Amino acid sequence: MVKKVTVAVIVFLFSALIAAAYAVQEIVDLKGQAIKDANGEALIRDAGEGRKKVEISLKGLDPNSVYTVWFAKDRPGEMAGIGGGNFSFRSDAVGNGQYSALIPEKEITNWDNIEVLLHPDGNPGNTRNAKVALKGDLSEANSRFGP
Repeated sequence: MVKKVTVAVIVFLFSALIAAAYAVQEIVDLKGQAIKDANGEALIRDAGEGRKKVEISLKGLDPNSVYTVWFAKDRPGEMAGIGGGNFSFRSDAVGNGQYSALIPEKEITNWDNIEVLLHPDGNPGNTRNAKVALKGDLSEANSRFGP
């Protein structure tokens, strides 16, 4: 009897941990805009201490090119970089790219989209000639993470 109860408790705790891990994450599909064949996803998950981790995986990018990652509103011109530094990464020789950042937990609910900008001149500080390479809608994430 004790053995059955112990097994049941272990199964319950394991199931609860698995459910908790999936309950605090959201996947946002990123779809090609200026680069039509580009695609990827942003995994947004709990990082503890009032923070979220944003992990972005992309493919179909222009090879060996510079990109930046932004939160954006539907209204043009309202953007904020995701993470610290210059929010940039360089795609590899076959057009794959990775980016991750820690952000304040409530930051996501202030924005409508995630946008990945291509910087044709290789300068992540120059947004004048940057193009929105990929875009993802945050509405589902906002409904999940919102107040």
